[in-house]
Amino acid sequence: MELVIHFKGEKRCVGLIYPESCSVDKIRVEALKITGVHGLNEAGQILLTVMNPDNKAKVVVDSDFGLNRLFGIHNSMGLNTFEVEVVPVLYPQYPDSPLLQSLMFNLGIHLPSEAITTLNDQINRAEHQSTSKVRHPTKDEDDLLSNWSGKRLDSGDDDEGDGEEPTVPVEDDLLSEWSDKGVGSNDDDDGKEGDGEQPPPTVSVDDTAPVEDSDDSDGSGGNQHDSDNDADIFLDDDTREFQMAVNSSDEDMNLGSVQFRNYLEKHEYKLDGDGVHRLRVGDVFRDVGHFREVLHEVMVRKGFNINIKYSEPRRYYATCKEPGCPWFVNGARLNDRNGFWLRGYHKKHECRLTKKSVKVTSTWIAEMIKGHVAIDANVKISLLRTYMQEKFRLKIEKLTMYRAREKARVLVYGDHSKGYEKLFQYAAAIHQADPGAICKVLCDAASYSEKCLFQRFFVAFPAQKNAFLNGCRPFIGIDGCHLKGKYGGVLLAAIATDANKGIVPLAVCVCEIENTETWTWFLEHLHNYLDDGRQVTFIRQPRAVTGTTLMRNCKVERTNNNASECFNSWILPYRDRLVLSMLEEIRCRLMKRFTKRKNEAKAWAKSVAPRIYKELDTSYKKGEKMTVHPSGDLNFQVMDKSYYPARKFVVKLEDRTCDCGYWEIAGLPCSHAMACIGYARHEIEEYIPFCFTKQAYINTYSVMFSPIPDERTWDRGERPLIDPPIVQKKIGRPKKCRKRAATEPQKRSRRFFVNCSVCGGSNHNVRSCPLRPSVARAARARSTNSQPASLSGQPSQQTVQASEPGEGSNIGSKKRKNKSTTAVAGTTSKRG
Repeated sequence: MELVIHFKGEKRCVGLIYPESCSVDKIRVEALKITGVHGLNEAGQILLTVMNPDNKAKVVVDSDFGLNRLFGIHNSMGLNTFEVEVVPVLYPQYPDSPLLQSLMFNLGIHLPSEAITTLNDQINRAEHQSTSKVRHPTKDEDDLLSNWSGKRLDSGDDDEGDGEEPTVPVEDDLLSEWSDKGVGSNDDDDGKEGDGEQPPPTVSVDDTAPVEDSDDSDGSGGNQHDSDNDADIFLDDDTREFQMAVNSSDEDMNLGSVQFRNYLEKHEYKLDGDGVHRLRVGDVFRDVGHFREVLHEVMVRKGFNINIKYSEPRRYYATCKEPGCPWFVNGARLNDRNGFWLRGYHKKHECRLTKKSVKVTSTWIAEMIKGHVAIDANVKISLLRTYMQEKFRLKIEKLTMYRAREKARVLVYGDHSKGYEKLFQYAAAIHQADPGAICKVLCDAASYSEKCLFQRFFVAFPAQKNAFLNGCRPFIGIDGCHLKGKYGGVLLAAIATDANKGIVPLAVCVCEIENTETWTWFLEHLHNYLDDGRQVTFIRQPRAVTGTTLMRNCKVERTNNNASECFNSWILPYRDRLVLSMLEEIRCRLMKRFTKRKNEAKAWAKSVAPRIYKELDTSYKKGEKMTVHPSGDLNFQVMDKSYYPARKFVVKLEDRTCDCGYWEIAGLPCSHAMACIGYARHEIEEYIPFCFTKQAYINTYSVMFSPIPDERTWDRGERPLIDPPIVQKKIGRPKKCRKRAATEPQKRSRRFFVNCSVCGGSNHNVRSCPLRPSVARAARARSTNSQPASLSGQPSQQTVQASEPGEGSNIGSKKRKNKSTTAVAGTTSKRG
């Protein structure tokens, strides 16, 4: 596969790569050689983005797992070029900037390279100006902050050190002294714990004992201080007003004050600069649900589980699941019900975090794996489980992972019920962009008064009509395949064949079920759109055709519906998508297919399609071994020695006929005709129908599909929104195998394949083999009881033969064989 790297409008071909030995690091090294002249010399300054040809989504590739998935998709689609576009990182000074930018990129937030470069320059200039103007603290400020030097203000969450300790900004005045003790403190302390300081009033709890929740309506609790406490003199107006808000009723204070809103904005919960969730006492969340999400992220990262005491909209209290561990968390709702704040939190564990009891939900897993589902919607469960174990050290059950993958599909592609709503708008957009198209929507508005239930959708484009009328053979294969979405349904399709034996989809129809009514509706619209007076041959199921009159006009030698089966396999990745997304994906693939084939036809050197020319060349080589006897100018008798005994065939070049019948059916000269054409030194192009020529292929793809604008620009007008069909669950277990046609070979049961490993016979196994000694004795006993004794006193020949083991028998040991022989001999001697 050829690697091509794009950067700032430049395109460079690096060379051939081998997917099994290629990695992200190797591609990044090649990319740095190209970006080095622009000042990007480090791996943390660039991102590698690749277009997924399966769903047309561009994603950031930062792991070998995603790279291998993209290699597999490229190989399955027959692509020989792997194109990588390099994107510079926005503000690479932060270590986690590449991670955040890749997350935004995968969510659809793309920044141009020029904009990123401009922003980086502006930020660098701003930082340079801010560092050049440093205000030195006064003597009073130095005395005020001297007691707090060497103490951590905002320590990290993990046990590892966070580098240099930040200093207290002088603008915070006396309030900065309390930032290390309560409000805004981090959820872990890497330095000294405690140091004997007391937390600020009303916003913290005792870190060594569980919190007793009070019965107040606001859910506030913990150690309360008197309002006239001497410590209140150290609080500024904003903090004092917030203290009154969270510990007083609605009558005590106007919660719409500017100071209160400013405090909420200042202490609103946000991710840390490194993209990690950390809890701090005093953080304000949107609601208790938002608080639960953040707490769950902390639990998964740290590897522990909790016992929930209270989990209500107004309060939340939980402790560590391990007995004796002092960890706990305590939160309450604000009085105005516009937020939920963390009022108590003991961050240290005294238990061993084994990561075996971490409870994760399928919803959370879906958020983690949606990037992989965006690359491959049918990614294997085993690969996702391996990813979760390597990334988060979690062992997920298969059933949970199945549910998570399904939810991730909904996050990436949307809800299936929403896929029917805009079909009327989609049809209008098609007519507006391509006026010659036909698009029919059938709904059921009578069964339910308040609903417009979807039934059928038919669509065909002028490019498909032109392909059938001006280049394809008069042969159409029709078939249906089941959709795999939540609401099921069937996709009906009509498929033609071009001059190079490639499939040309003519029309598709989404319907509720496959029956006579839906097929009639589909074929009526197809006939009205494509009818030009020609005689057309339709084929649906594989048939055994022995005569030549049926296929004589369609110039097709096959008697099966492989073209429709190829189309069903071609759209397999989209059959589980939303109906609207599936139809749009099929249209986009057809648009790309028509453009590609139109361009490749220009490079053909022959006047005959390549596959047809190859087939004729094979027939010519076979004809060279045949004996040709001319009978006039255009009549021949050909001796074909490939048969035994040799056979004679009469070939008439003027009538384009041969006794073998292939020329009349396929429309192409057979090996006998090719021998005669070579003998007469005629040009092969004289005997090739127009439908197999290069010009017919060009005519097939001469009309292109018209692009359709984004659905955000569609005009809704007065068209109603379509509801999904009513799904009726069938009785019994769902069937996984399709129904086979009457002419198809049925699946044979196991009894037809049972063969004995001793005697090689069929219809029995080793347990019932007649050569087995125990079976032989039972057969002899039955024979003795059912037949009279021999007049001569000799045992019957049949009994003796059944008792002796056959040649090559491997049943029983030597001892058993000798016993059996001795018993038979003794019986014979006694009777004799």
